[in-house]
Amino acid sequence: MHKRERPPRQAADWMAILQQALNEPGVANRAYHLFHRFSLGNSLWAALQIEGRGLPLGPIASFKKWQDLGRQVRKGEKGISLLMPVIVGGKKKRKDAQAATEAPAAWLVGGGSEPTKSDAESQAGRRIFVERAHWFTLAQTDPIEGVEPNPAAQAEPDAIEFVPDRAIEKLGFRRERFHNTDGNKMGYSYPGEGVLAVSDLATDPTKTLIHEMAHCLLHTDSEAIVEGRTLPRAIIEVEAECVAYLVCATIGHMASAAHMREYIQSWLSLSGEGSDVFTKKNASRVFSAANKIIQAGTELDEVEEMQRAAA
Repeated sequence: MHKRERPPRQAADWMAILQQALNEPGVANRAYHLFHRFSLGNSLWAALQIEGRGLPLGPIASFKKWQDLGRQVRKGEKGISLLMPVIVGGKKKRKDAQAATEAPAAWLVGGGSEPTKSDAESQAGRRIFVERAHWFTLAQTDPIEGVEPNPAAQAEPDAIEFVPDRAIEKLGFRRERFHNTDGNKMGYSYPGEGVLAVSDLATDPTKTLIHEMAHCLLHTDSEAIVEGRTLPRAIIEVEAECVAYLVCATIGHMASAAHMREYIQSWLSLSGEGSDVFTKKNASRVFSAANKIIQAGTELDEVEEMQRAAA
């Protein structure tokens, strides 16, 4: 039986993934198009594993799924790790809970915070994410001799259609008419009320809308307290703009990419500590919010699709 190899620690490093996503937006865009049935965190993690092995990005599927498509995974190929949702119902699932917390990327697609063993054991019916290496990319397979190739194995993935109003509705937010006398203000939000608005003069209304949605997800009075301290204004703005950057990179809307990078760097410089003030915890929050916005705006259901893909 093939022994699953744990991915290298750097592959699961939030800051490394975020830096690559910011510096090379094509990675986020291509990864989510190729792995669009998975979360943003899983998509980027898979992309890093594939490119780290010197393989081209391509569709991924389980061992059995490739066989159904008329292709066979080559002997000796190592599986690509993703995080599978698992329901734990108490101490009888102790082994699964421990595996989830020991995996180096066990919070890659979670709700923005790293699960602990005590949390997993104490909350009956809680969904956690466990690392599984059940997937292989197209470049790891060969056609099965005598079997007619299934066109689906070579099909290009569907483009992502992101509908901002759908995301607003599904996330439970409300868009109001822009009421502000400052002509330089592109948008605003009231996170505690889930209300947001974008100016008719906004140079990039889609980006601004996503930025304000990020505020509503991350910066209510309760959510803006991280590790016992209230987030400074600089980090609040950096988190929201990083979410907007990742979502825009994923849906292929990068008209304001240079402006977004400048905005992020400007707020980081105002913090007085530069990028060091942006921690792994902040990165986790950014990925979680970006994933929620993408799924809400594209009607993707990661749990259902991952279970289907692993079948």
